[in-house]
Amino acid sequence: MANPANDMVNLNATNEWHGQIEIADMTGHLLQSFNLNQNQLTFSVATWSEGVYFIHQVQGQKG
Repeated sequence: MANPANDMVNLNATNEWHGQIEIADMTGHLLQSFNLNQNQLTFSVATWSEGVYFIHQVQGQKG
């Protein structure tokens, strides 16, 4: 299911989460990486080209 955005993206978890999130494009090129110690992440996609991007939970655990 598509979730189009052109400015800011907000990710919310039901529990506090500690670990790393990576965002990559369709070719696997890493665009951004975030270390989290909370249950919310907000980031800008304003400069990204139109396309499909993947959000990947690399490591971590629920708080």
